[in-house]
Amino acid sequence: MEKSLYGKNLHVTLLGHSLIRRLNRFMNSCDGFDNLRLLKSNFLINCRAQGGLTVARLAQQKQLCTFRYHPHIIVLQIGGNDAASRRTNASQIAQDIFAFPMYILYDLSVNHVIIEQLLYRSESVTYGGYNDKVIQIKTPLPEKIKEHDENAISFLAQP
Repeated sequence: MEKSLYGKNLHVTLLGHSLIRRLNRFMNSCDGFDNLRLLKSNFLINCRAQGGLTVARLAQQKQLCTFRYHPHIIVLQIGGNDAASRRTNASQIAQDIFAFPMYILYDLSVNHVIIEQLLYRSESVTYGGYNDKVIQIKTPLPEKIKEHDENAISFLAQP
């Protein structure tokens, strides 16, 4: 198992909206899923989440980005609520999603940020163009990452 450069536990923070909040609730309520079933001697998993969170609101929520244990890796799940608004622009959401890891890397001195892909939603719970907007948001992210630093940012996505 991978550890930090200093041989200590690898601190991983899952940061985002209600999906992370529900995952945290699941981890805390189901026997055997504490710390995502990872050995605490190697990994410490922490969740920071707020339902309804948008990229702009995440940047304003300092309590979500203040850490007792400095994370080595942050897994970022954000943008779904932004895409759910018909008034938002997909390219601006993509730019905002990419800008937030820059803040995490340089202002918070985190080693690595993983941007989690936006999840598709059933048209029964959102408007008809939501999934198309998700595609428009996720398409430029790998190129933006490549232009910056693939060792510092990853994009976790399905094809």
